[in-house]
Amino acid sequence: MRATDVCRPAGLHTTNLAGGRSPVDKEDAALKKACGEFEALFFSQVLKSMRKTVQESDLFGSREKETLFREMLDDEIAREICCSNDFGLAKLLYSELSRRVGTKHSQKSDSGQAR
Repeated sequence: MRATDVCRPAGLHTTNLAGGRSPVDKEDAALKKACGEFEALFFSQVLKSMRKTVQESDLFGSREKETLFREMLDDEIAREICCSNDFGLAKLLYSELSRRVGTKHSQKSDSGQAR
């Protein structure tokens, strides 16, 4: 799944009213993108695991092309799940990770000011 194929979950907007982006804003946007990509990857793996539970049949011959199509379909379904914002895994990950990254930024700025 390509990174450009993943929607940004609602509530994770990266627009900056000032027009430019600071390094912190760029890191924030990268974190939001990574969280969205993780959510899509997670649901893709869930769908693949679900497909493995279904018994396959050779009634119609070779399943090579069908398997490829199902993998692509699962990736697309995972992307749509991510874009629908019904689960909120990306938003939850972002809120948790941004607190941890934010703590590191504040520690760096505090140590820089103390000198």
